[in-house]
Amino acid sequence: MLPTDALTPPRAFVDKAKELGIEFEGEDIRQLGLYLAHLLAANERFNLTGIKAPDDAWIRHILDSLALLPFLADVIEEATARGETAWIIDIGSGGGVPGIPLAIVSPTARFTLLEPTGKKAEFLRQTVQAIGLGNVDVVADRAEKRGAYLSPMRDKYDAAVVRAVGHLAEIAELSAGFVRIGGVILAVKGERAQRELDESAKALEVLNLEHAGTHTTPTSVVIALLKSDRTPKVYPRHDGEPKRRPLGLAVEQPKPRPSPAPPAPRAPPAPRAAAAPRPATGAPRPATGAKPAARDPKRVQPGARPGAPAAGNRSSPAKPSGGAPRSNPPKPQNLPKPPKPRGA
Repeated sequence: MLPTDALTPPRAFVDKAKELGIEFEGEDIRQLGLYLAHLLAANERFNLTGIKAPDDAWIRHILDSLALLPFLADVIEEATARGETAWIIDIGSGGGVPGIPLAIVSPTARFTLLEPTGKKAEFLRQTVQAIGLGNVDVVADRAEKRGAYLSPMRDKYDAAVVRAVGHLAEIAELSAGFVRIGGVILAVKGERAQRELDESAKALEVLNLEHAGTHTTPTSVVIALLKSDRTPKVYPRHDGEPKRRPLGLAVEQPKPRPSPAPPAPRAPPAPRAAAAPRPATGAPRPATGAKPAARDPKRVQPGARPGAPAAGNRSSPAKPSGGAPRSNPPKPQNLPKPPKPRGA
């Protein structure tokens, strides 16, 4: 359920807004506070922002978005002078920054929030409805598709605002097709702004964009690009290509891993000994490493008693080992007693 109570801005936000020349009217502060309450509440369910403290969010989200107002003021005034409505697109809107804060304080301009992630786009629709913004449309789609040649959104907008999307070369390719000739692209960058601008020289040339100025705000660096001629039909490229291979940038290839050392050569296997001939069928196999015993011709006949001499061999049994054979002396015979001597 979306919150109904708006957050109150800290004193630091009000002071810094005055320094930027920003003046609030009517329900501006309440609507900004209500949007911020929705953003932080939804952030507990899915990732929309890494900033969770309300006071920090007023500075990093609301003030950072409103810092673009001085650059959009001329765009809105020129459209009004022509009797037209200024059309501004927020590419990769995410949680609605900077599109929703800008739409709150610029009711005469028309804003499109372009967000490819369905869950985030649904949050934007609910928030826009809850705040009561009638000058905002939400489109759930990719910039590569909606900004392509012959798309209804091609060359439609007076300005494009882009924050936290990627390298400036990627931003330029995704944004160039949306703005008309003479339109402006405002890229919110950080400390690497000048370096990315130098690296994007080739991309700007190919896309017919010119660097119109770099401006430092209390929270960021804004690079302004002016569209001087039509965007070539082939841009933007297919989905994901501007990010994978930014125009004019040498994509750093991953360093190849060092090849593992070749394994040490294995010693050749020892020659295998010749297999012993198999014995004839029915004969017992000799034990390994032992010679076969000679066959005894004096085989015991079937049915003979163990130890008995074989048939045809009447010799005495073998003498036991361990010395001479033991003999039993013959028993004495009953011999006649010798006669007694006479005269005894």
